[in-house]
Amino acid sequence: MEFYIERYKKREELVFDCEVITPMFLSGADPKNVELRAASIKGALRFWWRALYGENDIANMRKKEAELFGNTEKKSKVKISIKNEQFNFTTGLSGGKTYLVESSRGRFNLKIFDYLAFGLCDYDKNLRVNKYIRSHIIPGSRFSLVIELHNCTQTEKDQIINSLSCLHYYGGIGSRSRNGFGSISITPNDNTINLTQSNNFTGELKNYTSFSSNSRIFEIANTSKWEDALSDIGLAYREARLSIERKHSFALRPYIAKPLIVKNENIKITDRHAKPYFLHVRKELKNGKANFIGSILFLPYLYNGDRKNYQDACNKLNVYLEKKNIFQGGR
Repeated sequence: MEFYIERYKKREELVFDCEVITPMFLSGADPKNVELRAASIKGALRFWWRALYGENDIANMRKKEAELFGNTEKKSKVKISIKNEQFNFTTGLSGGKTYLVESSRGRFNLKIFDYLAFGLCDYDKNLRVNKYIRSHIIPGSRFSLVIELHNCTQTEKDQIINSLSCLHYYGGIGSRSRNGFGSISITPNDNTINLTQSNNFTGELKNYTSFSSNSRIFEIANTSKWEDALSDIGLAYREARLSIERKHSFALRPYIAKPLIVKNENIKITDRHAKPYFLHVRKELKNGKANFIGSILFLPYLYNGDRKNYQDACNKLNVYLEKKNIFQGGR
């Protein structure tokens, strides 16, 4: 059989060891079966690539994106595979902190994980608890991520690594990833590759979620357990969201995220837009000891609607989060 060396002349393979940090809710064709697919990783990389390198000229941005990631007419320069899976699965989510809710029926302690995972669980009236309808990959599960680059320039390789850095520091995989689920720790096998956290945000606002001079990072928690880190950023986000207007008022909160459906209130806003906030937990090793950093990234965009109210809502929420920022003076 003839061997075609041309296929391998400009091929480079990057290998990363990955660890699931917070519960990862995802599936394939069957929503009942948990499955991590290469397409999920590639979709996340494309999202962060747009956040870093996109532009308001959408047609030109899509052209550049297609040059790297491919489209229906062009083959991708980036091939992703997942190997050495060491996954454990479960249904149900225990642990985490609670918050107090007061109503006409009394005082109740509710789980912050259930708040963050809204839509992934149903309330069981008989047991009076939330029961999760989706399984997840448990924290501590591991896998290898292999990225093959074909005919990539050094600039394109750097863009892939920088996009991967954003996934490591800010993003997640699967359902409710903006609420802190599906965070992963990514470690290069090649010690010449560094995943670096960029917090020197520059650039103008765009029509979609992206980095700009308006972006902010709030680091809320530094603890020995991922459960506490996720709880703390969840509680901080919920409190900040409630702080932007008085109780039972819903003039500004819908500008943070929609739909907004509030039980026992005469309000049901069902049109959609994703919130510009990304909750995330990352793992850091210091002197052989693991610490978990809980952060909230603010990535605003040119809101297609009442921009004054949108900016007002975000500004008020950010003021509250800044009070919770444990690294205000730098790290």
